[in-house]
Amino acid sequence: MRGFIDRIESGLATLLLGDDESVTVHVPLSWLPPGATEGAVLRLDLRLDEPAQEEGKRRTQSLLEELGDQP
Repeated sequence: MRGFIDRIESGLATLLLGDDESVTVHVPLSWLPPGATEGAVLRLDLRLDEPAQEEGKRRTQSLLEELGDQP
């Protein structure tokens, strides 16, 4: 997916996403790569983080086991 940096104001970047730039999102400027400026085109790579997902499941299960039958 691609994103176009439409503008940067007060530490937030407005990105127009997709080939048709029909989706608008606002993200902290600190999330963007160094040197990103208005007018830049970003390549966005969204992937599942399976190890983090499994760790979250383990933590949740551990908490449930600690609580036991407590309301």
